[in-house]
Amino acid sequence: VNLPPVYFNLGNHELFDDSHASNYKATSFNVKFKDKFLYFSKDIHYNLTGRTLASDDREKPYYEEVINNNHFIFLASESVAAEDKMDLSKDQLDWLDNKLWHIQNDEADQPVFVFGHGSLLNTVAGSYTSQKWSGVSQDGQLKFILNKYPNVVYITGHSHWNLNANNTVFEGTATYGGGVGATCVND
Repeated sequence: VNLPPVYFNLGNHELFDDSHASNYKATSFNVKFKDKFLYFSKDIHYNLTGRTLASDDREKPYYEEVINNNHFIFLASESVAAEDKMDLSKDQLDWLDNKLWHIQNDEADQPVFVFGHGSLLNTVAGSYTSQKWSGVSQDGQLKFILNKYPNVVYITGHSHWNLNANNTVFEGTATYGGGVGATCVND
């Protein structure tokens, strides 16, 4: 099979059977992530492409792939406690900040694509306070990190809003120093 690799990103529906149902019961994060998400994403990827990826055997839900010298960073929740929001550990946030710092110092002119299932509050369609679809427990901390790197494009999909909706792209989540901050895209 000659298809390109497929990169999966953990979202809230992979962590919960149905978080809106009255009979909702979350099992442990490790069961949901390792025994289900990684197992099925490896299987799907292998069946589509005939090969495996190093990221298929990762221990953490967040990772980076470098493809043709382009950086793709995947963030993900590390807890089943946050219901429909991404719950990012301090380790993950520090890892992201360090990774972006190194990329910017070495390749400041290159865009960096950061994928996170949850949108940042008041950025793209569906994430506004009245719409109730923002999805990152550490919203302020993640914005602070992303805004230091104007070459970042943060791509999210949690809200399920149509690509024709107003505010599908949000340029500059806030001003940081001389830069305009990261660009957010609702996919």
